[in-house]
Order: sequence, then structure tokens, then C-alpha cells
Amino acid sequence: MERERLRQLVTDFSKTKIAVIGDLCLDRYGTGTMEGIAREAPVPIVRLRGSGTDVYSPGGGANVCANVADLGPKTYPITVLGDDLHGFELTRQLERRGMDTRFIFKDEARVTPTFEKFFASAHGSPVQQVSLVNIENSNRIGAESEERILDALDRARDIVDAVIVADYADNPGTWVVTERILERLTSLGKETDLPIISDSRTRIELFRNTTAVPNEYEATVATGLYEENMGGLPPDPVVDKAGNLLSERLGKPSFVTRGPKGISIHHDGGIDRLETVEIEGEIDTCGAGDTVDAGVAAALASGSTLMEAAAIGDMAAKITIKKIGTTGTATPEEIMAFFEKHMAKR
Repeated sequence: MERERLRQLVTDFSKTKIAVIGDLCLDRYGTGTMEGIAREAPVPIVRLRGSGTDVYSPGGGANVCANVADLGPKTYPITVLGDDLHGFELTRQLERRGMDTRFIFKDEARVTPTFEKFFASAHGSPVQQVSLVNIENSNRIGAESEERILDALDRARDIVDAVIVADYADNPGTWVVTERILERLTSLGKETDLPIISDSRTRIELFRNTTAVPNEYEATVATGLYEENMGGLPPDPVVDKAGNLLSERLGKPSFVTRGPKGISIHHDGGIDRLETVEIEGEIDTCGAGDTVDAGVAAALASGSTLMEAAAIGDMAAKITIKKIGTTGTATPEEIMAFFEKHMAKR
């Protein structure tokens, strides 16, 4: 990609609007000291150091929202949260990033998915993680919440330039994107030219008429091509076949993220390959897929080609994986700086 073309696209990000529908959650990190064993039960006592050492950050689909917002587009989360303190905090986190939260709804029968990690030291020892508390839903969203989400999607379609579906719930049946909402999304993808980027941990093969962005493992599992004897990542020919099958079944192009091998774009029965630059030193890939989703959506909303969208998503992810210990985000300025450092002389 030429420098000025990239500059034009990332500059235009701020002129676009993107909705993110799906499973939004809150990450909490608490730090304290270990103070012995409780009298009531054989468990350690951890005294947190106070609110100043607690760190809250958007997780799951909310991290997709954060990535979109930091790239520049006006961001519209669409979800249902619990009517609880975690839901209040997550909404506040999103509003601090300038998002329009009119389509975030509360449901007393739900909890806000929250993942809490606690770290502690004892007697001068190094700080280490001592517990992980997951707060998740065990029931599907109610009929009223489902109707509100459907109405929000209908309203958003006239506002936004792209939609990202973050289907991240781990417990089957508890996801925000119910069967009815999924049906509305697939109809939207068929009836309009609105780019709909879909990412799902367990059921990407169901998101017809959307542009899927799975990793190589998810793509091969979704198409039934993964075998346990592959011992981890599937071989390249299998990934190629899976990407083509997924694109054919969904009826839209598919992007398959492949780590250091770049991104393959599958469309019209063929494959375009985006080669990536090698990143040296320590990396943290947590949340990199969310960054790719945001980069691809922002680029397509700004009128990019498929290859340009893949390149922007890849550069954004290369920036965030160097932000160790956090699910980082990328900005247009960081993308341009990355291009100048790694790509301009290629």
C-alpha cells in the first residue's frame, strides 16, 4: 500500500460510525498483600491495596469496541448487561472512550460477564497471581431484552457504516446474539451493502452473509477439517481449504488470521495472501484478534479494498501485541508510524 493511500484511509476513520453487537465483558485486575489464612476456611487472605490499585478494562466484545473507538470511528455498542455494579463500571469505561451507549440495555435477570484476576505478595516476595474469579451467565437473555436488541439493530443500520459481531460467550445458549438476532444479522448482510464483520468462538459457520474473521484453528474447526492428530495448528493446505469453504458457505469474503504467516483473504473461490513483517522481542497476543476485527471494519467502512483492510488490520495487531500485559489498542498515528518503520522501504 502506498503511504498516501494509507494516510487517506486512516484519516477517514474518524468520519465513520461502527456498531459492535455481542458479548461485552469487564476485566478487573486487583493487587494486594497476602495476610495469612482465614479462620473461617483454609483459604488465603488477600488485602487489596485500595481502589487506586484496581484496574478495570473492557474485555471480550468490549475490547473490540475499545479498539474501534481508538482507531477513530464513532462507536455504538449493542448489548445487554446485568443491572449491577460491573455493568455500571463497564458502561462508564466505554463512555470515557467517547462511545455512544444508547444501545446498552440492562436486565435484572443477567449478570455483567466479569473476569477478575487478583495478584498479591507476601513478606516481600514478588507479586504473583493468586486467584481468578469468573462471573458469567448461565441463562439466555430474556424475551424483552431480545426485542430491545433487535430494535437497536434496526435503528443502528440507518446510522452506521459497518457492524462487527463479537460472539464471545463461552457457555452455549447464553450469548447476546440469539438465533433470532443472528437471523436478523444474516438478513441485513443479504439485503444491504453494509460490511458486517463476524467473529465467533464456537459457531462462526452460522453467520451467513457476513465477512468472517477467524484464526486458522477456528476456521478449520468450523468447516469440520480439523483433526486431533494435527497437534495444534493445522497445515497450510487444510487452512486454505477451510478458508475457501467458509467463504463459500457464508456467501461473503473471509479473512483468516495466521499469526506470523499474515492473513489470507478468501473470496470467489480464490485466495489473496497478505504477508506480514516479523516482530522481534517479547509479544503478547491476547486481544490481537479483536484488533484485526476493528481494523478490517474501519478500513472497509472507509472504502478500502479487501487487501487494504487486511493490511490495516494486520498492522494494528502488530502494534498491540507489543503492548505487554494488556489487551492494547492501536491509533491511526501508531499505524502510520508502524508503516514508516517497517513497511515504507519494502
